[in-house]
Amino acid sequence: MLINLMEREKELDDLEKINKENKRKFIASKEINIAETEQMKKELFRKEEFLKMLSNRFSKDMLMRYKKKISLEQSIKDKKTTVETLKVYFKFDRFVYTIFYL
Repeated sequence: MLINLMEREKELDDLEKINKENKRKFIASKEINIAETEQMKKELFRKEEFLKMLSNRFSKDMLMRYKKKISLEQSIKDKKTTVETLKVYFKFDRFVYTIFYL
């Protein structure tokens, strides 16, 4: 009976050692997980900032393209009206020339 009791104490000591080792591994893995989580949060934040910067740049680029397009359309309209007025003046000039000089 005494031998059986000593064997049980030895098994209990072995189990306590295993338990301590597992607790230490668990705490270490928990700390590693916390560190990895913080690293992932930082990386996610950097990626979000990068995407915000790209989005702002893209929207500004699109705005500039839109303004340029509107400006070019307005320029084309102005040139067309200028050409039309010049045609009218030219016709009027030819008419006046034919009336007065012929």
